[in-house]
Amino acid sequence: VLDLSRPEVAEEIYERICAVLDESRADYLKWDANRSVIDLYSHKTSPGRILYDYMHGLYRILERLRARRQG
Repeated sequence: VLDLSRPEVAEEIYERICAVLDESRADYLKWDANRSVIDLYSHKTSPGRILYDYMHGLYRILERLRARRQG
């Protein structure tokens, strides 16, 4: 599981997804999340915050992708 609790990781994932979408001119993106994320670990985020911060990182990526498509 990528450490999306870290802004620099989330930004890198966002940029790479944008590059793939731009190159392929995809009309549709399906994001499956069918893996348990209870075993998250981060070198920089405390264990008590990792899942919370991970989900916020994921939601920011998805929101930015949606806004990019609409804008």
